Amino acid sequence: MPEGAHYLATENPLGFNGYHLVSRGDKAPHRLKLRSASFNNVQVLREMLPGTVVADMVAILGSMFFVVGDVDR
Repeated sequence: MPEGAHYLATENPLGFNGYHLVSRGDKAPHRLKLRSASFNNVQVLREMLPGTVVADMVAILGSMFFVVGDVDR
């Protein structure tokens, strides 16, 4: 990998994944960060949930379809 910082976004069924790679020109990358689509999808909950009742939260969370393992990264 050439030396420097590189960013790439790829599309998946849930949205876009972002990959940030930092290289020093060695064989292995110095830093690699993945931001999954599920992480971005969960961020909107702060705007969607205020003022809703608990019973509606089930429908809201079910309609978003996010993967908890991706959010935890």
